[in-house]
Amino acid sequence: AHDGIATDPAPLVSFTACSASSLDFTVTAFTKTTDGTEFAQVKQDVLLRIMAIIAEAEAEFAFPTQTLHVASAPDSAAQTATS
Repeated sequence: AHDGIATDPAPLVSFTACSASSLDFTVTAFTKTTDGTEFAQVKQDVLLRIMAIIAEAEAEFAFPTQTLHVASAPDSAAQTATS
């Protein structure tokens, strides 16, 4: 529990999808504050706690990656690039 999170309505965690490289969850919670700076701090605290729980479970986050394959340049172009 977090002191900055309201208990009514109760926070809700929903398993929303099985994506190509992730399991997607939605966390819904209401803060006790309407101050933007305090809200940002509560949000950060909650997100960091979620990350810690996942790390403790020896699980990892799925981060999108891309692989770029570059075709070899002809010898004359490669020589020009290094000159």
